[in-house]
Amino acid sequence: MTSSPSPFARRFFRRDALRRLATIVLPLVAVLAGTRASAQGAPAAPAATDTTIVWGYRQVTTEPRLQNGPLVERMIAQNYPHDLRDAGIVGTVTLEVTIRADGRVEEATVLQATERAFGAAALRLARSMRFSPARVGSTPVRCRFTLPVTFSLQPG
Repeated sequence: MTSSPSPFARRFFRRDALRRLATIVLPLVAVLAGTRASAQGAPAAPAATDTTIVWGYRQVTTEPRLQNGPLVERMIAQNYPHDLRDAGIVGTVTLEVTIRADGRVEEATVLQATERAFGAAALRLARSMRFSPARVGSTPVRCRFTLPVTFSLQPG
């Protein structure tokens, strides 16, 4: 003959079953919620082979480096605006440059210039600059960064 459990025993077993269930379900819910939060919070890193991505300067593992520096220095001297040179005016231009995965300048925009003529000259110079490409791991990628260009009357 089987006897039915008392009301106290039923509540006890129900609570115990709920506790066991909670020790399994709650960690699972936390893991799933964490996965969803990380997917919504920060976007996953794009594949380095994606050619539509423009990587930020701080995101790359190898920074782009100017390869034709001496040529660019000569071109700065040649492209110095004549009226500003005659007046003895020096200045700087800050460019935002997008470099392709092959190291060529894809796009350049003037962020700041001490004189408008310096900005126009710096944009002309940017087209002739060649860089070693930025890399993510060992893969060359497009990269955007800021580049200062200084117009000085003294060489160097």
